[in-house]
Amino acid sequence: MGRSKVEKMFDYVSQGEVSRLKSFLKRHHGDRRLDVNATLPGRANRQRTVLHVVCASGDDAMLRLLMKYGARADVQDSYGDTPLHLALQRVLHGHKYVAGICDILNALNVLFFDDFLWCRHLKAEYLQRCAEVFGGEGQETNQLGLEDVPWPCRHGNADKMMEVLLCDVDRGDAAELKRFVRSQQLLWHPDKFLQKCGGRLAEGERDKILERVTQLSQALNQLGEDDKQN
Repeated sequence: MGRSKVEKMFDYVSQGEVSRLKSFLKRHHGDRRLDVNATLPGRANRQRTVLHVVCASGDDAMLRLLMKYGARADVQDSYGDTPLHLALQRVLHGHKYVAGICDILNALNVLFFDDFLWCRHLKAEYLQRCAEVFGGEGQETNQLGLEDVPWPCRHGNADKMMEVLLCDVDRGDAAELKRFVRSQQLLWHPDKFLQKCGGRLAEGERDKILERVTQLSQALNQLGEDDKQN
């Protein structure tokens, strides 16, 4: 018995055959036996669609093609993850090439995950990375590039980083907010940062790192000033 159309579609996706997938989808578009949102049976496949596979691997050309033919970005796998969740997880673990997929999905307004829960996930990753980079073994010798610094989020401006930092802080509790902001000001003050990490910064990325540290520090200082006025 030959392979089903859905199985062939998964084969093209897993093999990165964009041209063959394009021809295949064009030829069978409208065929009820081909559902671009179908999943393969079996526990090992985790009820993932081809869009899950593409977002985890980072092929933005294939992503555009699948969405053109109706691939849905709000489908959850057996772990409750959507395609964007998988892409963001890869970004968090240093897979830079997946960042383009996140940009594409966001440009298409595919914001189908709970912002609060995702910000909390980012913050948990941030706190863990801070402990590893600033307080772990080998902290005096491990070189730090731009992607190695434990930013609150890797691909966001100061406003986005502040959003992650404050996602679970009760801003109605003045004492709690002041304590948290103060702890972050001490961590990200440019002079303090240089004392702790200056000798470890990769020379080619040193200026970019310090520029981002300064932006985050200024945002924290502004929040501290706003809190005093209130």
